[in-house]
Amino acid sequence: MSARKRVAGQARQPAPAKRATRLRPTGAVRQPVVSTSPVVRPTLRRAPQLTSVQPHVMATQLPAVGSNVVTMAPPVFTVPVHLSQPASQSEDPPDGSLQEGSTACIIGASSHTSKVLEGGLPAQVNQLIRASVAPSTHSTYANSLQSFAQFRLQFHLDYIWPAPLDHLAYYLAFLSKEGRSHATAHCYMSGISFYHKINDMDDNTQKFVIRKMLEGMRRLGQKHKDTRLPITYDLLVRILQVLPVITRSQYEVKLFSVAFSLAYFGFMRVGELTSTLGEQLGHALQYGEVVASDSVVWVRLHSSKTDQQGLGTTIALPRQVNNLACPVRLVQGFNAVRSDKPGPYLCHFDSSPLTRYQFSSILRKAFQGLGMAAFHYTSHSFRIGAATTAAMQGMADDEIQVLGRWVSTSYLRYIRVPP
Repeated sequence: MSARKRVAGQARQPAPAKRATRLRPTGAVRQPVVSTSPVVRPTLRRAPQLTSVQPHVMATQLPAVGSNVVTMAPPVFTVPVHLSQPASQSEDPPDGSLQEGSTACIIGASSHTSKVLEGGLPAQVNQLIRASVAPSTHSTYANSLQSFAQFRLQFHLDYIWPAPLDHLAYYLAFLSKEGRSHATAHCYMSGISFYHKINDMDDNTQKFVIRKMLEGMRRLGQKHKDTRLPITYDLLVRILQVLPVITRSQYEVKLFSVAFSLAYFGFMRVGELTSTLGEQLGHALQYGEVVASDSVVWVRLHSSKTDQQGLGTTIALPRQVNNLACPVRLVQGFNAVRSDKPGPYLCHFDSSPLTRYQFSSILRKAFQGLGMAAFHYTSHSFRIGAATTAAMQGMADDEIQVLGRWVSTSYLRYIRVPP
């Protein structure tokens, strides 16, 4: 007989009494339940004919140091990848420093095989990771880890990874008290975040409290006015005129003349013109990427700050009325004396590349030669000046954005048209 059927003769069981409904007094408030669980990269075929123009408060309870945190070995920021280091509690580094090197990741010991090592795969892993970011970004990320390590050493915080939430919050508070800007703090957090992600660790830098602290730094931070001044067309001509007095040879005159002319007429960043010593291939122009005809200079940018994938952009710089600053004449003159040795296009007579320091140094000397204060003029002043001149000649904002290869509205900060 089915268990659901009542056995014959068995007395019917009384139904259970209904639970009385408790009524809430009028006006009572239900108490909340508190949980205790935890651009298109445009190919530019045309450039403008630039001519002379005048120029509130809430406390947050953070977890105790080391609580509910998975500890790992200290970060390895070097080549090659360490394959046999198991995750464990680590000791504080004696000097708060990290090993210098590339953005390397930690791969578990389970991946360790002799064939892997013999094949050089660990080194290739780190080479690919390092190539995924620009050299300047890699350097910034290394500095952020160095700064965070020194902070933890100074305040006797355990050197454990992933970095606990309280460590990161206190680090931001430390940066704020030290007077660091929101931009610096955000940059350092990006470096620490990158290290966590590349090593497949839980990333506490993305937690809500960290994001709100960064927002607080942005709101409380002092607004710094950009005091860099534009180098206009007239000022460019004066700079070129003084170069023979401050340089060592006619070759140097031609080198810096073409560098400054390209910077202005091409809306170019200094990193697209100069090289970093020891760098294999950055964004700097290479031999064969600057070609001049009788009426135009064709500049091929193989990559740039906003073109990390290397899609490339071609810029056309037409002949100018003023022969002294004309990019066509200056490129032709430099090409006539430059050797045909491959490498960075802008190089000295001994084929050593033009560096950012040298570019800025000669620019400062030029202003000194003109009897002008050089403090507010930097290598970026050419780019600011080009955007300003174009705007004063009536060029539309979107055209300026394309010519300067900006992918955001940041180009608006470069236009310094007086009211």
